[in-house]
Amino acid sequence: MPTSRSECDDSLQRLCLRTRPERIARFRFLLEGYDGLAILSTLDAATGLVRLLFPASRRTELLEFLAAMETELDLTPAPGNLDEVFDLSFRKNEIKKHV
Repeated sequence: MPTSRSECDDSLQRLCLRTRPERIARFRFLLEGYDGLAILSTLDAATGLVRLLFPASRRTELLEFLAAMETELDLTPAPGNLDEVFDLSFRKNEIKKHV
């Protein structure tokens, strides 16, 4: 149980990605295995555009997950991401430089 207000405040961050349309369901399924890691919303099923909302405290864990799944899910950053880190490759060596 949180002991202070700051422990309850965990702002949500946003990340837009593209995947193959036929992989959206698998992406959602894999995320569900990581309870509370991120919420996936499909923005455009025809083009594979999805949005992830995630707690700021789990950012590093999410980046590691995306790096591990990049090839399998054919993930690419979508235009409009506010965070420059997400516009870089998800490759693990890039993540370590910026986290």
